[in-house]
Amino acid sequence: MQRNGIFPGRRPMIRRGQGIHGPVMQARRVCSTALPARRRAGYGGWMFFLFGLTTREHLQFTRSAGCRYCGMHAPQQVVQRKTKLSVFFIPLITLKKTRLQVCTNCGGTSTISGSEQRALAY
Repeated sequence: MQRNGIFPGRRPMIRRGQGIHGPVMQARRVCSTALPARRRAGYGGWMFFLFGLTTREHLQFTRSAGCRYCGMHAPQQVVQRKTKLSVFFIPLITLKKTRLQVCTNCGGTSTISGSEQRALAY
């Protein structure tokens, strides 16, 4: 039932406009058709996505070589680090792949390219 142009139980939405005599308050009617169609149709369920990033390190090999930081000839570990996007705990896409050279003497870590990794492997 409509009374004075406003539906019962709803407050009118107010917007300000400029009239001849200064600011004028105008009431606008709000009805159920202003709501999104899926809410009006009784869609009450909510969906959620569980996603995250996972970073894993895999030891590729260990070779004896000179360290870039301490200068000692010590075993160098070549580690591959991968960052993956997971949805519902299932890894889907590899976002970032990094190769690292880690010195076992000083713990210094540096990134290496694929060609440097192949040169260290042989």
